[in-house]
Order: sequence, then C-alpha cells, then structure tokens
Amino acid sequence: MSNLLKHLDGDGKTQVASGDVVVVIDDCDCRFGAPECAEAGCVERFAEWLHAWRKRVAGTAPGVELVVLLAAPEIESWFVLDWRHGLGDSLSRCGWNRFEVARARKRIGAEFGAETERWGVRSSAGACAAKFSVRLDGLLAEVAPTGDTERYHKAEHGPQALAALDASTLSRGAKLYFGPEWRRLRALCAPPARRRSTRR
Repeated sequence: MSNLLKHLDGDGKTQVASGDVVVVIDDCDCRFGAPECAEAGCVERFAEWLHAWRKRVAGTAPGVELVVLLAAPEIESWFVLDWRHGLGDSLSRCGWNRFEVARARKRIGAEFGAETERWGVRSSAGACAAKFSVRLDGLLAEVAPTGDTERYHKAEHGPQALAALDASTLSRGAKLYFGPEWRRLRALCAPPARRRSTRR
C-alpha cells in the first residue's frame, strides 16, 4: 500500500485523475484477527484500516477513490466460496468426475463451512499461523481419486480459476471483506444517471 501512494504521488508512470478508482486485490492473511475476534470486531478493524488508507490516498491524489478487495484468509478461499466457477471447475478440468467433485465439495465444506473467511489463527508475526492453501491442498489429497486424473496445483490452475470467478456469486459468500467493497466498486463505476437513481 505504501508503494501505491508513491505511484499516486506523481512518479511519472501512473496517470490518475479525479474520479478515477484504484482497485487493490490482496490476501487478508488474518491481519485483522481471526477467529479470536468476533465478526463485528474483524469488520471494525478492517473499516478502520480502510478509512486510514482512504484518507492517505485522498491526501495524495484528491478525488481518487480506493477500493480494496481482500481475499480472507487467502485467494484460495474465493475458489471455495464460488465453487462452480472456482475449485469445482478446476477439479473437473483435472479429470475428476462429478461424483468425485461432489465428494471434494462435501469434505471441504465440512472443514471450512460458513467460517471460510474467518479460518485461521493470527500468529505473533501478524499473519495466519497456518496457511489456508496448505490445508486445502491436504483436503484435496485426502479425497483425490485414484487413476488417470490430474492433481490440482495452485500455480497451474489458480490463475484460470481466478479469471473465471463470478464476483456477484463471490460477494454473497465473502461477506466480511470482499462483498461490501465489491458493491461499492459497482456503485462507483455505475453510469451517473444510475448513481442518482440509487440515492433516492
């Protein structure tokens, strides 16, 4: 984020103007505390952090809006929350049949469930003590079919899954961090006439 401010401060490479929207996509990595804080506490910490950065951006580049789309605790949580376009599709592409994909979904859902965004414990270093992606790999190894199927690999299949995600679907599952910011981004990018009508 500090580097972002340098770019917005006129480094000659980044051209922004009043009315532009800068979107940052990052992993949350338990930075707001999880699960030791109540859901409201996590949201409050995120809101405070976001407010501080928006003030800094406004001071550096007046009129420029900042939207931060956080994947909590890691980007792989998005692949789980939008199963159809994310991990489910990736496993199908690896050659898993629909029963094997359904078994994987059931096992992964039993592990993370509705608490996906709050999975993990914050370490003394300020990140997640255990990686969501590592645990997900372990679960997939448990249910992986035997035979001629390809193993899911984050580096290989992740970028394709990320590009295929449906943000509206994701926003319904990722309620703490992604959802509110996604709706804000849509409002900021809506045509002026539509923005006026939504304020009534």
